[in-house]
Amino acid sequence: MVSRHEKYFKNYRVKAVPDRSRKGYHREYVYIGDLYSWDLPEKEIQSNRRVFGACELVTLLLYFGAGIIRSGLNRSRLVAISSMLALITILFEVFAMWTFCLGKMPYRVDDYSRMNQTFQVTFPARAILLAVAAVSGYVNTFFLHSGAMGILISTGYLLCALTACYLFRKYSRIRKSEKVTESRKH
Repeated sequence: MVSRHEKYFKNYRVKAVPDRSRKGYHREYVYIGDLYSWDLPEKEIQSNRRVFGACELVTLLLYFGAGIIRSGLNRSRLVAISSMLALITILFEVFAMWTFCLGKMPYRVDDYSRMNQTFQVTFPARAILLAVAAVSGYVNTFFLHSGAMGILISTGYLLCALTACYLFRKYSRIRKSEKVTESRKH
């Protein structure tokens, strides 16, 4: 069985660099694995990064804005459970979005695979969970007579779900232009 240390350092090679220390050298790890990027113009990549960052920021504002409203609707079981599960997906998504928007391109294998797997799971999961919260919120609004606040909360969750669908489609299109560059394995 491969240890975590071996798994992480399989794409790195140790290089001894001379210095003035007692040993006479220090170790430097040089990346030798594949690099991932997209076969798109640089302006389009930067534009996509800005759009993804802005959509994630809007999602966070809508989600927390709908969540902090004091209403009986946010204490409804189905709305509360699905929106709390969606919070977990949002947190994973934020960390992957950090790599996507601020990470140095081209991406290393571990960064790219972690980001790609996270986006492939969290966008659809968030869309489904928040759509369930929105639909159950609209149903509860009409049966519990929550009024305008219930409609506002449900609409906030619905907009978050639609944003997730948009990001999933956009990322799927970007991913089709994936380009793998093999590093030199000296």
